Amino acid sequence: MYTKRSICLEFLDRGIEAVLCINPMSESDGDTML
Repeated sequence: MYTKRSICLEFLDRGIEAVLCINPMSESDGDTML
């Protein structure tokens, strides 16, 4: 499972849907999105 920071880093690295990183709704949603 990835943490908010990990997901954030991946999004920023790819430059795709970085908005989720800035305003994450919840860890579960983040994992589902990833």
